[in-house]
Amino acid sequence: MLFGSQMSAKERKPFWRETAESLGLALVFYLLISNYVVQAYEIPSGSMRPTLLVGDKLIVSKLNYDLPLLPGELRLGMANVPLPWSKVSLVNFADPARGDIIVFKDQEGGPIPFIKRIMGLPGETVAVRGATVFINGRPLHDSWGRYLGAAPRPDFGPVTVPAGQYFVMGDNRNNSHDSRFWHHGKGGFVPRRDIIGKALVIYWPGNDQGPRLDWSRWGTTLN
Repeated sequence: MLFGSQMSAKERKPFWRETAESLGLALVFYLLISNYVVQAYEIPSGSMRPTLLVGDKLIVSKLNYDLPLLPGELRLGMANVPLPWSKVSLVNFADPARGDIIVFKDQEGGPIPFIKRIMGLPGETVAVRGATVFINGRPLHDSWGRYLGAAPRPDFGPVTVPAGQYFVMGDNRNNSHDSRFWHHGKGGFVPRRDIIGKALVIYWPGNDQGPRLDWSRWGTTLN
């Protein structure tokens, strides 16, 4: 028995090795979850008012639409490190739909991802006249848009959304830099490959309305 106890003590891993292996497994688990499943996102501006407020923290699902073979970028904490390959999809679960709130890469090359609502789908013609969005020439019954503090911004379009891309707008229509205004006012679209994920739920409310958090918004599901 003494001999066996001595062997077990010798075979036991040193503390530093056990700690290193535990930390390594935790890091791998974190990277898999944050790069393939979900990630947190904090609202940086008021472009999605009143749906989302500055400081709202969201859970964003990366598996609503596609399962990538490899992500287009590696997420490390709050930093996104671009990778030298394009995102290749193993499985397409569903197509993005009108009304989905999505997080996507800044289409003008900025480092901070944008969050907007999908309004126009591939192949559709989109125009904005006053406070009305037209899809294929027909007015959209748009319950999301708000024109806060001023008259609607100038009319836009019509434009046809290219295949595999999406026309997006912020809910705060008078204060949103979106598909109407990118590229020096020429407009633009979001390629499906640049969609990071779909916003699901507010897990921590922002407090840009005052010093107190509005806990009635905690756990609010989106869309």
